[in-house]
Amino acid sequence: MAVKGAVLDPSVLLWIGQSPECFQFRVETIKWIQHQLEDPATAISDRTLGSIMTFAMWTVSYDHFVVSRLTDDQIQAGYSNLKEMISHMDAIQRIVNLRGGLNGFNDDGAMVAKLTL
Repeated sequence: MAVKGAVLDPSVLLWIGQSPECFQFRVETIKWIQHQLEDPATAISDRTLGSIMTFAMWTVSYDHFVVSRLTDDQIQAGYSNLKEMISHMDAIQRIVNLRGGLNGFNDDGAMVAKLTL
């Protein structure tokens, strides 16, 4: 028996991404990340890095479904999350660099795997 789930349906993903609950969760998470970034120790923690990586993954997933339906003019006008994605990836790179590059994760193979995927 095949299991079918509406979660993978693009229309459901679009609905979730535009819901007030999703927006509120994103706002609360951004506030938490900003608070983490205020302290040099927590700014480069796995928790902070993982949160930013999650935002990056969500942006890629959401854009995959949204951008594929946009015209070139809409993309140029900023309807996609390209700038947000670049911001997340820049933050991930800064944290990795502050921790000594990928070599700074030698004791954490699982995190290295996540960073290099």
